[in-house]
Amino acid sequence: MKRFVPNLARQTYDKCFNPVSIDQQLDIGHVCADQLTLEYKLRGIVCHMGATPAVGHYVADTQACDGGWTHFNDSVATKLETQDLQSDMRQKNVYLAVYSL
Repeated sequence: MKRFVPNLARQTYDKCFNPVSIDQQLDIGHVCADQLTLEYKLRGIVCHMGATPAVGHYVADTQACDGGWTHFNDSVATKLETQDLQSDMRQKNVYLAVYSL
């Protein structure tokens, strides 16, 4: 996600807090010449928690083989419910969403 945008007047970058929907599935088949169904599943999310690129902290949510989700914040790992992935905090701070087939 393009979270950091140039601020030419200040010669720095600003963080963009526009919410981004984090879909559980992503189908990119429509961009293929053969119009295939290429459906990817969400496996991880990285969020930047902070106001600028110079100030902040990264946290991650990952999906285990059993389908459960875990939130990692430094040395603390907590279980997540799938609906937590759509929280306002994640939608406004998602930096990277990881999908796989």
